[in-house]
Amino acid sequence: MVTMYKEHYYQTDDGLTLYLRDYQAKNWSHETLPVICLPGLSRNSRDFDKIASALSHQFDQNFRVITLDYRGRGNSEWDDNKKNYNIIREAQDVLIAMDFLGIPKAHFIGTSRGGLILHILATMKLDALASAIFNDVGPKIELKGLLEIQDYLSTARLPRNWDDAAYLQKVVHSKEFTELTDEDWRDMAREIYIEKEGVIKPDFDTAVVDSIKTLDKTTELPTMWDQFALLNDIPVMTIRGENSTLFSNETLQEMDKRHPLHTSITVVNQGHPPLLQSGDLPRQIYNFLKSV
Repeated sequence: MVTMYKEHYYQTDDGLTLYLRDYQAKNWSHETLPVICLPGLSRNSRDFDKIASALSHQFDQNFRVITLDYRGRGNSEWDDNKKNYNIIREAQDVLIAMDFLGIPKAHFIGTSRGGLILHILATMKLDALASAIFNDVGPKIELKGLLEIQDYLSTARLPRNWDDAAYLQKVVHSKEFTELTDEDWRDMAREIYIEKEGVIKPDFDTAVVDSIKTLDKTTELPTMWDQFALLNDIPVMTIRGENSTLFSNETLQEMDKRHPLHTSITVVNQGHPPLLQSGDLPRQIYNFLKSV
C-alpha cells in the first residue's frame, strides 16, 4: 500500500511532542486551503486515513489534508499532567500545529470531541476557520450516548488477537452500524488498537477518559450554542448517523434553524460516528469544500 502522507512531530508550548499526518494533494494549488481533521475522545489520526486519501487524490480539485493525534493519543506524547486532557488545551495544540505548518486558515472536519474543539477554536481564533464539518456532534450532545461511551471504554477487555479486536468492535457497535462488512470491522480495529510487545491494546492514555468517568444519569451537560453562533458567517455542514445516541436529530434540526449557512446529511444504518469513507460521503464532503 502506497503511503500518501508525510509524518511530522512538533513541540507544544508546554514541551510535549505531538504527531500529525500531512496528506500532500495531487494537483494541489497553494490557493486552495487545506483541511484539518480532528478525531474523537480516544481516537487518532488513523481514523481519517481513507477520507484524507480521497480528498487529497481522487477528485478534480484536491485538498491537502492534515490529521492530528491529540496529546495522549496515537503517536503523540502522553501528558504527565492528566488535567491537560481537555478541549481547551487540545484546541490550543491545534493552533500550534497550524503555526508549525505555516497554515493561517483552513477547513475543519471535527468528529465527536473534535467538533467540540471546533466550538472552542471559534472563541480562540475565529478567522482560522474557513468552514466547519461536524461529524455526529453539535452544540448539544446527549447524556445517553456519552454514558454508553463511558461504559464500553471502561469495561472493554484487551483483544486476544486482531480477529478478536474486530469482533469486540462488532459486539459493541453492530446495533448502530447494521451494514458494515468484516473488512470494515477489521479497519475499525486497526484504527483503535495498536500492538506493542505482542499485546494489542487501545492506542491512548487511559487517563484521557477520566473526564467522563464521573458522569451518571443525573449529570446536566453544558451546551455550546453561544460558541456555535460565532460560526454564523462561515459555511457549516453537519453529518449525523441515523442511529446515533450521542447526537440527536432534534439538535441537528435546531442547528439548521439557527445557522444561515448550514447544510446537513443523515447517514442511514450508521451510528456514532458515521464512517466518512462510506458510500457517497467523500463526494458530498468534497462538493461542500469545493463550494466554499
